[in-house]
Amino acid sequence: MNTFYEMLSALLTVGGVGIVNYIIAEQLGTVDTTQQVTDREKALSIIFTMFDFILYLGLRVVLSKLNLKGNVLTFTTATLTVIISLLISFTLSKKINSLFYHWINKVRGKNHMSYRRSATNWQSSFETNGKMQRVYLYDFNHNPLGFGWRVGISNDKESNYSISFQPTADEGEQPSYDDITQQIQTDDVADDYNVLQYVNFQQKFIAIIANAKD
Repeated sequence: MNTFYEMLSALLTVGGVGIVNYIIAEQLGTVDTTQQVTDREKALSIIFTMFDFILYLGLRVVLSKLNLKGNVLTFTTATLTVIISLLISFTLSKKINSLFYHWINKVRGKNHMSYRRSATNWQSSFETNGKMQRVYLYDFNHNPLGFGWRVGISNDKESNYSISFQPTADEGEQPSYDDITQQIQTDDVADDYNVLQYVNFQQKFIAIIANAKD
């Protein structure tokens, strides 16, 4: 009976924590959320679970040498596995992701392959890095669609792109596409902002994105 409880505890602990690890990594932007309900999402969840299982077994060996036995050993091992695993997810997932893609892109570069990110082009284009972000939207005929300080963007696998702004009341109307493209080429704007253009061919809009440098 004790063996059954030990096996059940291990399965519930590593399985549940593995899913939570994936959710944390997803919310921290270290995995591509467009991969939801795909084989890649399942593979990542399995990898997290494998890591948690190795952690569980390692802790059990260490704790058993401290003369912990029975239910006390099982409970202590499960508790420490959950705490340590979650701490690693919160503190190291972005660093692990960066290191992983650093080596992936190093190998791809040697083989003359393109650069890869864990996020989609939509997600990476709107990364703020903790800075204020100014966005101007236009359709393919250069008609204004909206502008302001970016609050949030959509994040679904169906590519149903959307964005929310915080407008500033005293700025008047949105500048024309020609005016804004001229402004972003001036030295004053270049000194204060990193600017890029995002072009969406599915929903046919252009986003001019300005990230404050300071």
